[in-house]
Amino acid sequence: MRTSIRIVKMNKCSSSHKCPHGQVRTFVRTNKYASQLLGQVVLAVKALAGLLNPPSRLRMDSKKLPTAALARAKRVRLPGRIGRDHANRTYFYGLRLHAQVDDRGYLRRVLLRPAQEHDVVVAVRLLRGLKYVVVTGDKGYLSRKRPGAGWI
Repeated sequence: MRTSIRIVKMNKCSSSHKCPHGQVRTFVRTNKYASQLLGQVVLAVKALAGLLNPPSRLRMDSKKLPTAALARAKRVRLPGRIGRDHANRTYFYGLRLHAQVDDRGYLRRVLLRPAQEHDVVVAVRLLRGLKYVVVTGDKGYLSRKRPGAGWI
């Protein structure tokens, strides 16, 4: 199942949903609301992950979260960096969401990092303090060039 957040520029605030400042909502303001929502989701996942029993297997992966078009990357003031999408062999401007999922499908840990940060570097932070038997990930979490990663 594919999920995404769509941010739309609104020309006028509707009468039923009034803008808090009485102004026209812009892309930046709408993106600010979406980033606040994402922060609340991350806090909720961290709270729920502490309530569950520790599983024996974990899976981890990352997903790109573009915040602006690549052509506008030098002009925008939105959070993010230029990163590479290795599956499509393209570049994008934004963030990357790294997540751990247990064998029952529950989210265990979530990290929101700049897009240019390599998966091996983030894996060290995702695996810190864990005592699980098996952790699986895609090819991006393995590296011969970075032997000091310390988790392989």
